Amino acid sequence: MGIGNLIMFIPTIKSFRNYFPSALFFLVTYKNHLPIFKELLLQFNLIDEFIAFDGRYASIAERIEYIKRIRNEQFDMSIKNFLIGINFIIGLPKIPYRIGHISSPDFPMRGNWMLNYPVELLKDEHEISRNIKLFYAISNKTNRIGMQIGVSGANDWKEWDVLKFGELANKLISQYGVKVVLLGDEKAIEKGKMIENISNGQVLNLINKTSIIETAEIIKRCKLFISNDSGLMWVAQAVGTPVVAIYGPTDYRRTGPIGLQDKIISKSLPCSPCYKSPIDYVKVARCKNRECLASITTQEVMNGITSLTNRH
Repeated sequence: MGIGNLIMFIPTIKSFRNYFPSALFFLVTYKNHLPIFKELLLQFNLIDEFIAFDGRYASIAERIEYIKRIRNEQFDMSIKNFLIGINFIIGLPKIPYRIGHISSPDFPMRGNWMLNYPVELLKDEHEISRNIKLFYAISNKTNRIGMQIGVSGANDWKEWDVLKFGELANKLISQYGVKVVLLGDEKAIEKGKMIENISNGQVLNLINKTSIIETAEIIKRCKLFISNDSGLMWVAQAVGTPVVAIYGPTDYRRTGPIGLQDKIISKSLPCSPCYKSPIDYVKVARCKNRECLASITTQEVMNGITSLTNRH
């Protein structure tokens, strides 16, 4: 691909990198493209290593050397877009996950049989959209649950205990075999690290790593979204993802999720909800016990998740 094609492929590279944060990424390209491609991609930490291969212009010796290199690296996944010919995937059938565009109406292509995660092309589809569908081909195969552990703004008095969120993530991973994805802004960075430690690195921590549009797309592809009373809960509502919302001082009757597929976890205490309008802020902020949130157990949230998933 050329420089323009590469730039239109960057959102796809970013998506794969965020989804597989511990993976090494290699880019195969023409020798004469290497200098400028390295300059562009290395500054964004998008590619770890580069492999030079001149495709159909390569000699027999160069092709043999290329196939050996691919096999010796023992890659877990290959990603091939519609601009790349069959030479890119010579020798790749032993790679477990082989993602790529296939022949579609008006788009004859070679090497379809080598791909086990095929992606069709649509007529008049933008190149960026065509490329990002390569990521969806693999991410849609994952049973994923999103989780916002913080809240936006200075309203941390609405947050359920981060240690309970960590315990909940472990239960979801062990009992349901799901991928738990942490989302949120920079305020939740330290909390995200805590949950990573609690789960021994089994969660996918994307806190402060995605734009709001990227976040919405990730939530849209989640089976379920678990959240405090905060903004991403409404992003989930907007994209149609079922929500399990944990409510304490705020009034779920006024700001809670409204979908028939949603579940609200709250305690009916004599003092709650105590935050009904902005004039209640000082009173809520001074509350030391916050029993309305502290009394919600991990098992209660798990029960809410189970009841919701059993309905879908």
